[in-house]
Amino acid sequence: MVADQIIPLLSPMGQALQPIAIRKYQPYLSRPGVISFAGGWPSPEMFPLELVAEISRQVLLEEGGTALQYGATQGHPPLIRAIVDRMGAVQEVVVGEKQICVTAGAQQGIYLAALLLLAPGDFVAVEAPTFSGALSVFKGFQAQILSIPLDDQGLQTDVLEGHLAVGRRIKMVYTIPDFQNPTGRTLSASRRQALVDLAERYDFFILEDAPYSELRYGGRPLPPILSFDRGGRVIFLGSFSKVFAPLRLGWMVASSDLIDRAIIAKQGIDLCCPSLTQAIMTHFIGGGHLETQIERIRAYYGSKREVMLAGLDRHLPAGCEWTSPEGGMFIWVTLPELLNTDQLFFPAIEEKIAFVPGSAFYPDEKPCSALRLNFVSASPDDISRGMAAFGRVLKAELV
Repeated sequence: MVADQIIPLLSPMGQALQPIAIRKYQPYLSRPGVISFAGGWPSPEMFPLELVAEISRQVLLEEGGTALQYGATQGHPPLIRAIVDRMGAVQEVVVGEKQICVTAGAQQGIYLAALLLLAPGDFVAVEAPTFSGALSVFKGFQAQILSIPLDDQGLQTDVLEGHLAVGRRIKMVYTIPDFQNPTGRTLSASRRQALVDLAERYDFFILEDAPYSELRYGGRPLPPILSFDRGGRVIFLGSFSKVFAPLRLGWMVASSDLIDRAIIAKQGIDLCCPSLTQAIMTHFIGGGHLETQIERIRAYYGSKREVMLAGLDRHLPAGCEWTSPEGGMFIWVTLPELLNTDQLFFPAIEEKIAFVPGSAFYPDEKPCSALRLNFVSASPDDISRGMAAFGRVLKAELV
């Protein structure tokens, strides 16, 4: 069958599915010599290969066939206990084991939350711009997406409140409060409290996506939105992908009743996360290696951030602005309005550099004059060369 014949046979959700917007740029990133600032990937230089090899051998020798067998859908019990302990020590939030479900990365957590909460036509409020992977999920569930603007303190809760006050019924607010993807901005403590207050008053859930919260290079840590929650309104998503490696392991924290439903939903998706990777992660945490790993990453990524910010300041022409995040992986660059970053992508590729056009982070995917840069994947030397090349591209376009 050809596409025109298949599509009418699909379910409404099957027809509504859309690819993650940034994936369409993937073929260009593998071209020889291209310095990529595009993907949301951690630096492979930081992967603790020898230690993982040693732990993997230890797991297989000590746990034998159990590590290669199916496991509990909720997750490997020792890993759940380790997550509970770390939530208390790092996030300073007390949660119980029945409030945790191990997921195949935070992305599966987004999918599970949408599956449990969203009916076709429900409104989801998101930051504008926001993570394209979340937009893809919400569109697939046929939700209506309400974009809420950001400023230097993150999501503008007063704008959200304005929509709610006039009767807009919102089912869920999706937010990345720490070093947001794609802008690098952080939601202030007062707005975290305000968001929870609004959720209580107007009866909606908050989906807190926190994969970058431990990647802080400056400033003071802020408590997670979950810490302000008293009524079970917050669903917290964590991930090991950015602080360890993309083993596709994350976790969801929610009320025990909601976690029970998430476990049932997960059974219909993948039965369970791989026992081997969960056991490896458990040993890595238990041996104290994760804290050491995070400290290494913070030092290295923080230095790369400084290299990119210096390169932007040195090479970008007048009229360009960019965020200066205290952590995370991304810098958001806003160019003069006459520039379309979807079109700018191709001359940049000719100069052997890649970025993600800003349109990928909005639900309508309309061209815009902003773009996202990842400062952690490339080497410091490549960042310096890439920013010089980026400046040349922009100056040529502005002539």
